[in-house]
Amino acid sequence: MLILERGVSSAMSFAQYYPAAALLISFAAAPPGLRLLWSSPRATICLQGAVVLSAIWETWAWFVRQAPTQLYYGTSALQEAVAALPNLRRGPRPPWGFSQSFAQFIPWKMATAIAATPRFQKVPFQVVDRHDRCDPGSEEMVDTAFLCFSPSLEDAALPIDAPIVLLFPGLACSMVDLPGVHTIEHARSRGYRACVLDRRGHGQPLQAPRFQVFGCVDEVDQGIAELRRLAPNAPLFIYGVSSGSALIPMVLARRPDLKGGVCCLPGYDTALGGCLTKTRPPYDQLMLYSCRSHFLVPNEKILREFDAEAYDKGMAAKTVDEFMTAVVTFMGYKTREAYDSRQNPCLYMDQVQAPCLILNTRDDPICAIGMVTQEYRFGSLGRHCDIISNSKYIVLAVARSGSHCPFLDGWWPFQLGKSGLRLRNWGDVVSWDFFDLISNVQSVLEG
Repeated sequence: MLILERGVSSAMSFAQYYPAAALLISFAAAPPGLRLLWSSPRATICLQGAVVLSAIWETWAWFVRQAPTQLYYGTSALQEAVAALPNLRRGPRPPWGFSQSFAQFIPWKMATAIAATPRFQKVPFQVVDRHDRCDPGSEEMVDTAFLCFSPSLEDAALPIDAPIVLLFPGLACSMVDLPGVHTIEHARSRGYRACVLDRRGHGQPLQAPRFQVFGCVDEVDQGIAELRRLAPNAPLFIYGVSSGSALIPMVLARRPDLKGGVCCLPGYDTALGGCLTKTRPPYDQLMLYSCRSHFLVPNEKILREFDAEAYDKGMAAKTVDEFMTAVVTFMGYKTREAYDSRQNPCLYMDQVQAPCLILNTRDDPICAIGMVTQEYRFGSLGRHCDIISNSKYIVLAVARSGSHCPFLDGWWPFQLGKSGLRLRNWGDVVSWDFFDLISNVQSVLEG
């Protein structure tokens, strides 16, 4: 019943934005007898009117999305830095016809489907975890993760000491889909080496009954140690997208040695009752399906042997929030409260010690924009945007358009790259503008 209600809600939303498309779909699905009614002159006039209405609606939506970003920053030094980033200040300008959030997924998915998969150099490294992450003396759990370099460290296209961006993929994603591959291509075009952290259970079965939906800071630290061994002189940045963005404040709160990071489309508060309850249908159910099919189903044997009850509860969960509570033992904690007290990224926002750019969009159907102005639930720090406004290191840019990851920008969604057709993605451009800025003018952000 819940899925049916959310499906109806999604259909109504689609009809609201594109009435002509909704009428065409209903015509195609109608029985042959009813199609005769649709073919009457009156129905033709109604359909033509719906087409005109859709065009007017799209034109209005396209116009209002040609707006600059809303910026939050805490110091005059950060204001000077933002002034040096015109692309960041102007915001994305989607092509006509793709201004709605769900419409932006169409060219984004097309570009991902036809893009050539980048070549990677996969370097395995051992990840040592604890049975109980709250008890440093508990039994060890050992698994393997991978650093995936593109181009490889031996590739003559970039020197070994070229800057490296360590990428944290989104939910159920990996090196071949962050989501999308446009970010990796863009990194290369700007003179950076991309390095995707393929976490435990991402792209290979689990060797131990341990996974992390939003990533693990200890795993990142062990990956950075291996990366430093391979490229000790390369400047290192971090970039997290969607669920991978949760790692950015947690890592930058304990790693001032990093150059800086980009936190792309965060939900801020991942604790029980937080951002995971704000996702619009049908994306909430798609996320739940991804959690089950990516973390549980491929690893059923090893997870059931560890905690069969938690596995069954995870498979029976009706929401992502319920899923997180059900599988908390697989993430190394006895209770959801213990997990939230250590793994909630908003707890670390006021502790960030390196330059950080946060990107959000007002039309994001997954990470609700309301979380930006949500009251911080774990102290008296005000709203999440107030924490940013009091920070020495964080800049938040809220774009009027961009959906969840596509960030379409320009009169046409695509452009030609060295590997073929790729997306025109505003988020990629401003992220690397920010990396260039803090590489060349680090003192501006430390003033």
